Amino acid sequence: MSSHNDVVYIRLDVRGARGQGKQALYRHLGGVEVQDQIAVLRYLLDTLKFLDETRVGVWGWGYGGYVTAMILGSQQHVFKCGISVSPITDWLYYSKYCSYSK
Repeated sequence: MSSHNDVVYIRLDVRGARGQGKQALYRHLGGVEVQDQIAVLRYLLDTLKFLDETRVGVWGWGYGGYVTAMILGSQQHVFKCGISVSPITDWLYYSKYCSYSK
């Protein structure tokens, strides 16, 4: 965590993150990752009293952008703003744009 300009930046290693395996996400994309991030935020807000719950944001890129959009679209309303950079918006075309040649 950083205290520069009174900002706390937290990077989460939630289920489905790189190195965590794919089993938790199988047939649950946009579910467990959203639950994990909301659970961590609630824990931090309850534990670290210096955090301001009215000034909490989330951002993600690519798949993280997709998760950010899912978080903002959830009914939890714990994040006050979010930035979804280049999110996956259509799984039908995902492999066409994100495939690797062998």
